[in-house]
Amino acid sequence: QVPFVVWANYDIHEETDVVTSANYLGALMFEWCDIPKSGYGNYLLRLQEEVPVVTSRVIMDEQNRLVKYEAVKDKLAEYNKLQYYRLFN
Repeated sequence: QVPFVVWANYDIHEETDVVTSANYLGALMFEWCDIPKSGYGNYLLRLQEEVPVVTSRVIMDEQNRLVKYEAVKDKLAEYNKLQYYRLFN
């Protein structure tokens, strides 16, 4: 667990105990600061609702329970394809 702060020079919605992983931070920042998001950013926010934590060592489901990759591999397969597409196209 790593605490983090999102700073803005104007009032933004305040949250505590956010359960997330680094791959979602960009999309969350756009959401919290009310900045228009790309289709990919919107996709990440939807995925985060189902799989809020995705790291190389930890995956959590929507109830914040640790799960194995096999339990969410179908949900992450599309994510893997989109990541590849964004990197190489």
